[in-house]
Amino acid sequence: MWAATPFAKLTVSYMGRIARLLILFLLLVIVVTFHFFVPIVNSNFRESSAPSGSTIAHSVSRTPKKNVSFVRDKTPRTQKSSAKYSQYLGERNDVWGRTLPADVQMAPRKTIVNVGFFEGYRKTWNYPTLFQPPLSPRICECFKENDVKYYANVTLETNTSRTGMYGILFFPQDVSVKQLEPHVWDAILMTSPHYQRRIYATFEGAAKLKFLALDPPYDKKVFHWSLTHHSKSEFTMPYGYYSPFSKQLSTLGPKKNWAGGRTGLVAWMSTWSVTTWKRDGFVNKLQKHISVDMFGERNGRKRCPRNSTECEQKIRKYKFYLALENSCCSEYISEKFWRTLLWDIVPIVVGAPRESYERLAPPHSFIYADDFVSIQDLAQYIFKLHKNDTLYNQYFEWKEKGEVFINYPDLHNTAVTSREPPKTFFYSCNSVCKVSRKYLDEKPDTVRNNGEKLNNSSFFDPKVSWWCGSCTKCGKHDWIRN
Repeated sequence: MWAATPFAKLTVSYMGRIARLLILFLLLVIVVTFHFFVPIVNSNFRESSAPSGSTIAHSVSRTPKKNVSFVRDKTPRTQKSSAKYSQYLGERNDVWGRTLPADVQMAPRKTIVNVGFFEGYRKTWNYPTLFQPPLSPRICECFKENDVKYYANVTLETNTSRTGMYGILFFPQDVSVKQLEPHVWDAILMTSPHYQRRIYATFEGAAKLKFLALDPPYDKKVFHWSLTHHSKSEFTMPYGYYSPFSKQLSTLGPKKNWAGGRTGLVAWMSTWSVTTWKRDGFVNKLQKHISVDMFGERNGRKRCPRNSTECEQKIRKYKFYLALENSCCSEYISEKFWRTLLWDIVPIVVGAPRESYERLAPPHSFIYADDFVSIQDLAQYIFKLHKNDTLYNQYFEWKEKGEVFINYPDLHNTAVTSREPPKTFFYSCNSVCKVSRKYLDEKPDTVRNNGEKLNNSSFFDPKVSWWCGSCTKCGKHDWIRN
């Protein structure tokens, strides 16, 4: 019988140990595989099969639990989706831990876009006669599509360090906002996830906002979209607009004499606003050639509170109204022009280029002051229309072809208590939902089938030629320019 040597015994012992180590290693591989690989497969399956429920969709970042852009239903709006942007969270609270409204909690399939309005550098509230600062947070119910309800969770944000938590971040632009220092923009951009869209939003004309224009390199990397009165903005909010009828109205019967009952000639409501041209001087010169009645609360005016029914009733008795803008920029046609048309008065305008009026206003509805070589010629033309009802009525023929609407909300003479933004204002749920729809349609957080990240964002520079870059000295003729 063969006898085992000490060396053979040692070899068998080591082989046993190695076998046991191999078995332990294989068990460890199996555990790791089930722990990491199976959830990824299931997550991909859930994205493609789209059962009911809710998820939080966000990009992986340095602080993934904070940089959350929107709560999304498991059913994607398009097939371009990736499981790595999905994380299951509770349905009762938002990403800040705030309790959602009961009706939002109970929606079985929903998408909630987190929207912020950055108010951290506002000196005063600029809209007290329109509305007070909106409730924050508040939920906007936007729309329903394919049995999925879409909401916007809106917050007025004052903390720079929290701006990276929003998928959509509005930057309101008005005269009460301070210009942000470069280090502030650096802090905002450093924490902004790639899927965030930042919105330049204003209800002001471009000339008032030149002091907020961005210097390089921020002019090419801060704002993705703009929301202004201009038609070239991604989101347009004009002060008013003209809409042609689909069918021309019947003109049977006698035509209305729009000059009837008008006892005044030219009216003007003066304001205290800063202008880029000598608007008061223009009116004073015109007054030397023709009767101009000035309304307002300044000395020497026919006194009546601005934006009051009393003023409106008085001005409606005039044939002409001086709709003089405070600056001359592309498409800057403010509410004073559209309100004049609604009051059935012929506006005499100085403001945007003539091309803007021709494209946006009703045809042959206004008198463009810069068409005349002198203020005497303008005065003579006004007097000619005053004496000839047939010529005057030609300025109202557009009423048979279309109608005008005004978007500018009703102003009050004193501060209001309502915290509900007017529907046409960018703080409103109406505007927030429009931006949210575009955000979801573009889906900046998604990837293509080949794994390439979608990055189709371009940037809005406030100095662009159609915005701040369009503002020029008013008038081509010296009698207006000087």
